[in-house]
Amino acid sequence: MVSYRSDGIPSESELKELICQYKTNVKIKKYGNYKYALSKNKKSEELLFIGE
Repeated sequence: MVSYRSDGIPSESELKELICQYKTNVKIKKYGNYKYALSKNKKSEELLFIGE
């Protein structure tokens, strides 16, 4: 499981591709607004990448 924010680098799709190299099934759960301490973007969401 990886916790990430939607406006991070690499992008959501790039990170999923990376995780798919090690896990055959990757699910992404999105949770509402997430304020990262150093980010000025107020529209980012928390993403949980769950690999099985």
